[in-house]
Order: sequence, then structure tokens, then C-alpha cells
Amino acid sequence: MKIKHNRPSLNKVISSIYIYDDSYSQIKGYDIRKSFMEYCLLHCSNLKINNIHFAKGKYGKPYLKDVTDIHFNLSHKSGIYVFICSRHPVGIDIEKSRDNFVKPRMKPYFSEQEWSKLHSVDSNKLDFATLWSLKESYSKYHGLGLLLPFSSFTIDKFGNQYSVVGHPEIYLTHRLYKTDYNISLCSKILNKPELHIVSECDIYQQKKTIQKTKCSNLNEIIQKWCEPNNYNNNIIASNEC
Repeated sequence: MKIKHNRPSLNKVISSIYIYDDSYSQIKGYDIRKSFMEYCLLHCSNLKINNIHFAKGKYGKPYLKDVTDIHFNLSHKSGIYVFICSRHPVGIDIEKSRDNFVKPRMKPYFSEQEWSKLHSVDSNKLDFATLWSLKESYSKYHGLGLLLPFSSFTIDKFGNQYSVVGHPEIYLTHRLYKTDYNISLCSKILNKPELHIVSECDIYQQKKTIQKTKCSNLNEIIQKWCEPNNYNNNIIASNEC
């Protein structure tokens, strides 16, 4: 039976962009990708932990089994994870800025218009990392990832706004994190979600609250990790966590 979730607190229709930076991780021995997704889904919806069962679509896009009206997407780069949740299909991508990365061999991945704007000098010039993350978010929105030929669609820029040429029903949003990480969002919702930073302490506090883990020393781990003076401790969690 399909489960319907119409949580009033999902008042923006689309959630904040959740960010978890694994480079600060101190607790080892658990699946951070799965734990992060569980945290975000429980935070932005009325799902219960027993309702969260992950599956993958034909081309690898994750979804929730038996849940039809909660959509989400995940991306990561260099240990930084980003997550978005919505009532409608959504795609998100993160890409780190790289200087002088536009090489002739990359041309087949772009439309003629995009390639021209990558080499433009006017105010509507396209940055490679920004454009690449926008194209990935659009492809992930469709659940295709890199299987969608990137040269088959065009991302355009006018001022600070981005769009998919020929698809006015699709909205693209671009944000920067740490000045050099490009986060791009593709959805049917015209919105610029806030960035919501998730700490390891947040994830473990949630594990404690829902009593999902059988880890006997979880309380001790949380207390040690959440104390400011212990942020640099190398805390190791049991594999049962």
C-alpha cells in the first residue's frame, strides 16, 4: 500500500538545502551517507524511521519505497554532501570550482550556445563549474545522471538567473558554499532554499532520539562529541552504530 505524507510543516513545498561536511568527521564506523539522508528526511517530513526504505531507479536515482509524494536527491563532492527534499521531483548537484578547466576535449558536453558563453567576456559569461553543476542537477531531476547527453539541452544565463532553454516550467537555482563549491538545484518550484548545515552531533542526537541504534555506548559518544572542547577528539563508534 502506498503511503501518503502531507506534513503541514513542509510549508515551503521544498526543503532547505542540507549540507554535511565529512571533512570535519570525528566519529568513524558508520554509513554517513545513509545516516545523513535519514536525518534530512526525518527533519523535513513526517516520515517515521520505519517508513524509510531506500531504493534506486532504473538509472540509479534514489527514492523511497512505498512513498509517492516525497522526493529527494543527494550529491557529494570531496566529502561534502548536499541533500534536498520536495513534494515534486528534484535534482541537486555540487561541484568544486576549478581554474582553467575548460579544455577543447570538453566541447562535446556542451551546446554551441553554452560553449560560446564559456568563452565570453560579457556579464552573461558562464563559469564552467557552475554550468556543469546546473547541467547535472537538470539531468538528475530527470533521474538520468550522466546518461542524459549534456549537449542535448542548453543552460542559459541572464543576469543572475539561469534557465533551461525551451523549458520555462523548470527552475534552476545556484548557491555557493565555502566560496568555491557550486550547489545547483533543479525543480518545478521557483524558490531559493536556505542552506541548513548538519553536524555529526545533529545526526547522532537524532539516532539517540529515535533509538534506532543498539550501540550501548551511544550516549557516551554523543556527550564526548557534542562537548566543544572535544571536537578534535578521534572518536570511534562501534560498527553496530
